[in-house]
Amino acid sequence: GERPELYFYRDARQHEVDLLHVDSLGRMNAYEIKSGQTFRSDYFSGLHYLEEVMGDKLNHTCVIYDGELEQQKQKEAYCNYKNITITL
Repeated sequence: GERPELYFYRDARQHEVDLLHVDSLGRMNAYEIKSGQTFRSDYFSGLHYLEEVMGDKLNHTCVIYDGELEQQKQKEAYCNYKNITITL
């Protein structure tokens, strides 16, 4: 019966990130969700802005999309929506 800490981010300048998740250790993780099948580096623009704002408070960033290319890293990861698991 716990409520997961899931948020949407948008500021006054219309910078936005689709999903912010605070994990059980209190770390902030950010996800940008795209419907495209072709990965584009500009998918990270909102995540890069959030990194500037949050600094070290941001633990993990990932673009979730419908393509086949995947890269698993702590920052700037990208993966197919079928292969991601977010532990609430």
